[in-house]
Amino acid sequence: MNSETYNETIHSVIIDVCKLKFTTGSPLPMALTAVESVFLIATFIAGIVVNVFFTVVVISQKTLHQRDLVLNMLLAVLHIIGGLVANPTHLISLITGSWVFGMPACYLVGNAIFFIGLMRYVLILAITVDRFGVVMYPFKYPQNAKKVMILIGTLFSSTLTLVFNLDTEIGCYYFDHSFHSCFIQINCTTTGCYVFAAAFMSVITLCGVVLPSILYAIIIRKARKMRQSSRLTCGSLEHGRAVFTQSSSTKSSSASLEPVVTGALLLLSLVVLATPLQLYFAAKIFAHIDYSLAEVSIFAVLSDDLYYLIPIADGLVVMRNREVKACLAAMGKKLVCCCPSH
Repeated sequence: MNSETYNETIHSVIIDVCKLKFTTGSPLPMALTAVESVFLIATFIAGIVVNVFFTVVVISQKTLHQRDLVLNMLLAVLHIIGGLVANPTHLISLITGSWVFGMPACYLVGNAIFFIGLMRYVLILAITVDRFGVVMYPFKYPQNAKKVMILIGTLFSSTLTLVFNLDTEIGCYYFDHSFHSCFIQINCTTTGCYVFAAAFMSVITLCGVVLPSILYAIIIRKARKMRQSSRLTCGSLEHGRAVFTQSSSTKSSSASLEPVVTGALLLLSLVVLATPLQLYFAAKIFAHIDYSLAEVSIFAVLSDDLYYLIPIADGLVVMRNREVKACLAAMGKKLVCCCPSH
């Protein structure tokens, strides 16, 4: 048997397994289903509103067309698309108790959810690298910013290609009762498959979590040194001038570090709210889980609920930007002035 015939045989076996396991997990109790439905509706509305609002503000105000805010806007757009794809299908499946859209739709929705999840890590890495370049190399980095954007585009296209070909190699998509949505099912039967799955998850964790954490630690360390040096400089000047220099330098440094704080909070949001769901999927690949256990279903639901909070948390984080707040205040004043008085 040649390699092509072997791969076709393995692929046909995987497809058969996916058809048999098209529905897995156990339905939720009626009371939990009602609570979960309310939660999905609330998170969907809140996530869409805050991210659409931020996107509209950034697009409409030319003063906000800055690299860090544009990257934050791309993250907001990703959250909007994810909410429009995942939440309605999740809610309908939760109410009906089954996947009513067919296997092709399960494949498309599962691919979209998986792709959006990976792109969050790519954008977090892009935001971190951008902030690292601005702080550490303030004169050289702006000249190479376009190259960084090209690199981000390459990561984007590579991620897209990987996602839409991953299921044809080691798995497929199926409906999970615990999540009431379609997710990828990794059907590893060989050591190479397990090695590939472990390497894939390790690369995502290293590039999307570990590396950004290290870069932010370096940035914070340099920021502390800059503050200490500014204090020493102010102390060597005369008293009146020292107070003025220190206050102005403190304001400028805090303003320049605000995007860094925003990026760090976005990373923290992703780590805290997405880790439980990743642990669940890792356990599904590398361990045998009894889906009939109530503890497994409850953990799956809670981890999925935490994941749905990411768009809201990220939207609130990016809205805290001073320039965004200033533009919102200006837009509010114009709106009040234009409104006719009664």
